[in-house]
Order: sequence, then C-alpha cells, then structure tokens
Amino acid sequence: MSFFNIQLIKKPWAIFGLLLSALVVFGLVLFVVQVGKYAFQINAGETNPFEADRLKVSVTSFLLQAPIYDVDQSRILSGSQDPALGSANAKIQIVEFVDFECPVSKSAASEIRAFMMRHPEDVSFIVRDFPLESIHENAMNAALAARCVFEQGDDEKYWKFHDLLFKYQTSLNDVDLKSFAQAVGVEQSDYDRCFSSRAHESTIQKSIEDGMAAGVRGTPTFFINGRRVPGAMNLATLELIYNEMNKE
Repeated sequence: MSFFNIQLIKKPWAIFGLLLSALVVFGLVLFVVQVGKYAFQINAGETNPFEADRLKVSVTSFLLQAPIYDVDQSRILSGSQDPALGSANAKIQIVEFVDFECPVSKSAASEIRAFMMRHPEDVSFIVRDFPLESIHENAMNAALAARCVFEQGDDEKYWKFHDLLFKYQTSLNDVDLKSFAQAVGVEQSDYDRCFSSRAHESTIQKSIEDGMAAGVRGTPTFFINGRRVPGAMNLATLELIYNEMNKE
C-alpha cells in the first residue's frame, strides 16, 4: 500500500477535502462556460438572457396563480359598456384599472397598445377607471372627460383622447382637457354639457368600488383572465403570457 493511500486511511477528512475541491472546480468551470454563453448571446444582439430568465420565472408564477375566488369575478367587469380594443370573444381578456395621471399607468399604456396591435383578434382589452384623487388632483376630471368623449360613440376619438391624456400627463386641467377634446373632433356642445354636469361620476365611482372589491390598491392593476397583476407590464412580459396562455 502506498504512502499516499496510508495517509488517506489515517486522515479520512482528506478524502472529503479532495471531493469538495473537485466539486468546487467543476462548479467554477460550469459558471465560466455559462457566462461565456451569455456574453456571446448579448454580443450577438440577442435578448438579454438574464432578463429573459427573470421574465420566465415571473410569468410562470403568474400562470400558477388561480383566479381570485374570494371576490365576485363579475366586479372586474362593469356589466355595461367600457372602452375596449380587440375581439369581444377573445380567449385572453385583459382588464385594466387606470389613472390617467399615474406615471406608471402612462408607461404601461404604450406597451399595451403595441401588444394589442399584434393581437387584435386574440385579445380583448378593457379600460376601467380608478382615479387616485388623494394623490392626483386632476385624475377624476381626466376620467370624466374621457368618459364624455367615449359617450359620443366614436371609439377612434376615445383612443386618441386616451393617448393625449398620457402624452400630456402634466397638463390635465379643465382647459387642457377641453382642448384635447377639440383636437380629437368631438361635438363640443355635447362634451361641455357632459363634463360640466359630471354626468359619468357615478360610473367612475362604481368602477372604483368594483376595483377595491377585486383587490385593486394602486394603478395600473390588470386582470388577465381573472388573475390580478398589479403594476406596469412591458411588451416582453405580455408576449410571454400570451404564448403560455395559448398553450392551455
């Protein structure tokens, strides 16, 4: 028996040390290979793999979340007509509770519009109001103005107005709102009557109450087929959710 083997028998902890060292070396090799792979992907112009992995984890968590059963699902929808894009019979339904003066709602708006342009037949997108009056002094009036534009029955004018509210989010006083309404071509006298009488205030209050009952505590909050998703979502996340839900 060699001197080395005799020493190992006398000192069994040495065997453990050798095995541990081998595992550490193996782990370092794997780490270097993976980092090299990620660096190659990034240099090649592919999507950031770290971000992609993070999105996959968040989407998986979302898909494992069951629809909320402790509230009435019907509170997510108003039961009456709300501004909408896409197909009413789509497999995927997205409902957003929105505040036009919320900067996070603004960042989400362009992502949602881009997503809907890709999937107009496969997704239904519905807007409900949730103005946070305690922190956004113009949010309620912006919602009222948007409802007055929507009341006139021209969806294209509503969505143009919707986009103007977010584009000029820091300028939402009553004069600004009226100028935006004029810019999209509403019937001015009807708009003035609607806005001055606060004709849709009860509709907006009901939307707030429904949102609270469904667990909305801030904006934006989305419901995707009944699953609550608080906060902004980017296009990449929406696409992953879309692809995974179409596998169900």
